[in-house]
Amino acid sequence: MEAILKSKQENTETWDQRSTQSVRTSLSRHERNRILWEEVTVIEEDATKVTALQLRLDESQKTLQKERE
Repeated sequence: MEAILKSKQENTETWDQRSTQSVRTSLSRHERNRILWEEVTVIEEDATKVTALQLRLDESQKTLQKERE
């Protein structure tokens, strides 16, 4: 059973790699750059959100520490 599942997983990964490669080769350079830029933008937005949440967490921890004292 494990061998069958592993074989299916390997076949799926191979199919995913082929379909990803085929999509990449069918896109123009401009389209690939646009998609990459959009991905970078999303990552930067997420990083900004994480930073804001970290600051809020730090402030909350300081407040809790003061209340405990």
